[in-house]
Amino acid sequence: MVSESSPESRQKLPSLPVLVAVHSDGFIEVFGSDIDVRVVDVPHGGSARCERLAEQWIETTLPPRHRSVYFPGNVRAQHMPRVITPREIADTLLELALIRSINTLTALSKGEVASCTL
Repeated sequence: MVSESSPESRQKLPSLPVLVAVHSDGFIEVFGSDIDVRVVDVPHGGSARCERLAEQWIETTLPPRHRSVYFPGNVRAQHMPRVITPREIADTLLELALIRSINTLTALSKGEVASCTL
């Protein structure tokens, strides 16, 4: 007989995709389907003692369902938000256009493109 806690009885469920969008003003959106998300504000701590108090506060205020996953080993991603400027976006788009042009020219020089109209 296989008990509920044995490794044989636990089947790994397929992961569900989740997207977390952090806006430049700090607003956070979480996208997904059939997921149960809880977002918490972590209190600021300026020392190791304050950090431990903040963790205890989170553990105390989380519903049991979410408290059960609040362990360092369950972290799946980390991100430090940063502001992306319009200039950075323009530079990236220009770089991508240049790469595409170079790839096209390389393909043309190798005869990989059947016909080209200029």
